[in-house]
Amino acid sequence: MEYIVSWEVRVKLRVWKSVDRMPAKAQLSFKKLLAVLRLAGPNGPKDWKNYGKLKGRATQYHCHLTNDHQWVACWQKEGDTLYIDVYYAGSHQGAPY
Repeated sequence: MEYIVSWEVRVKLRVWKSVDRMPAKAQLSFKKLLAVLRLAGPNGPKDWKNYGKLKGRATQYHCHLTNDHQWVACWQKEGDTLYIDVYYAGSHQGAPY
């Protein structure tokens, strides 16, 4: 028997406001990232540009949304739950890492 589990991905309002200021290509990439996170969890986007865990932070991850490395997203897994919080999306220069 196979179970299909979907993750609950929560995005803060300030993140959505930041996404609205991104170029259309980065916005589309962000929406695709959310879909991948829902299906595959926090480790889902392994083949995305510069995907990885943030150093010193066991449950926090990031990846680049565009090939020019200008736009990034950061998220974290909450304990043993099926929740993922996207806490940053925006320019690489302002990223919290």
